[in-house]
Amino acid sequence: MFSACNILLVIFVILQCICAPAYIISTKPGCSIKTLILKATCSTIFLATGIIAAIGSGGFDSVYPKLMVIGFACSWIGDVMLHWDPKTPRIIAGGLGFLTAHVLFITSYIKTEGTLTGETKIISKRDIFIILGVFALAVVIYFALKLKAGKLLAPIAIYAVVLSFMIAKTLDLGIALIDTKPAAAVLIPLGAFLFAASDFTLGISFLGKTDFKKQALNMALYLPAQMLLALSIYFM
Repeated sequence: MFSACNILLVIFVILQCICAPAYIISTKPGCSIKTLILKATCSTIFLATGIIAAIGSGGFDSVYPKLMVIGFACSWIGDVMLHWDPKTPRIIAGGLGFLTAHVLFITSYIKTEGTLTGETKIISKRDIFIILGVFALAVVIYFALKLKAGKLLAPIAIYAVVLSFMIAKTLDLGIALIDTKPAAAVLIPLGAFLFAASDFTLGISFLGKTDFKKQALNMALYLPAQMLLALSIYFM
């Protein structure tokens, strides 16, 4: 039989399948109070999903659910701050929210992998190759699309490095989990890859020409990414 937590998780997934498209469609005319409410609702759903997934899987005794849920809360802040028309204070606050979320996610991956495998290295040779590869891809995209970062080039470069590191560590954790927790081994890397892809599309939209298709693609990648990561807690 389904427990109360299981039922809630199913309800949250259904709600997100309804609210996410509604939000994306509503942004075509531009930002408004309606779009802000819908976006905050979508963010609240993945945050609530993470909390209920943690409760359903045994609580917040381990590092993974604690750091992931705090990361979702930071993402919630980032979502709200970056929703309105770009202004420097909001961009900084939103960027810091997502940067903090990524750092928390990375920390949860490293600590969980260490618990599973006894690995004490924070970064391996494989991680370095992945980081360099992803960062090189970001640089190629930047110049190929003739994007202009201006004064934000340095913080954007730092963010790209952090994002690349997150991808490397999520692969490490996925490999460590494949034999014992196969569902989590799939959900975590898939969620992280979608999150990274959404950040790339957001960067292209922000630094280049903004249009509805880019914004829609960004959210179509981002919201499923957060839901997958939130659901992964249940299988840990």
